[in-house]
Amino acid sequence: MRGRPTLVNNVETLAHIALIARYGSDWFRSVGDPHEPGTMLVTLSGALDQGIVEIPTGLPLTDLLASAGSRAHTLRAVLVGGYHGHGLRQKNSVRPGCRGRH
Repeated sequence: MRGRPTLVNNVETLAHIALIARYGSDWFRSVGDPHEPGTMLVTLSGALDQGIVEIPTGLPLTDLLASAGSRAHTLRAVLVGGYHGHGLRQKNSVRPGCRGRH
């Protein structure tokens, strides 16, 4: 930046690299979506069990919310992506682990 050395770290990626180096790529690919394997961190808040959880990529949003204590019959909408994200109605079939590529 401005002619000076810059290092940008994504902690989640660095953690994945360390695990892949230790256990191998087959181990990493054994979890998650076949087209985008692995896991990702998701922050949950609101009217459910709050915190940061690690989920396999490709996990349906309904499964994530159910595991966090959401009651599907009372769910109206979900904000995905934080403040600048998108609101989704209950009827949407979303897989948060796919990062919007599928």
